Amino acid sequence: MVDRVFSCALPLVPCAFLLVPLTIYPISMIVYNITIKIHPAIEEAWLQWQQQEHIPDIMASGQFSEWKMFRLLEQDDTDGLTFVVQYFAPTIENYLNYIEEFAPVLRQKAINKWGDGFLAFHTVMQAVN
Repeated sequence: MVDRVFSCALPLVPCAFLLVPLTIYPISMIVYNITIKIHPAIEEAWLQWQQQEHIPDIMASGQFSEWKMFRLLEQDDTDGLTFVVQYFAPTIENYLNYIEEFAPVLRQKAINKWGDGFLAFHTVMQAVN
């Protein structure tokens, strides 16, 4: 088991640091999973920005091999739609490099552009099959 420090991506609250035990399996595709709730007033513009600017910027880091975007169903959409974006990293080192070298600037760009119009958090998963 390897201990790693990860930070949350909540733009509305200060980031908390968590000590997370991480078991490395032989097949180690890492999935960086970001869940985002979008205020209804910015939904269309945010979705366009996400697909045309933000996701390409993240992929340009060279740390991920592919990405997928989903809209959560069976959710209370009164306060806005909820989306999930998953980025696939070949190794934990790719993910950690992204978090250390690229994520802070890209998160700040999102906060500067959208302010409190969104709420995001992330999870990290490892493929086991």
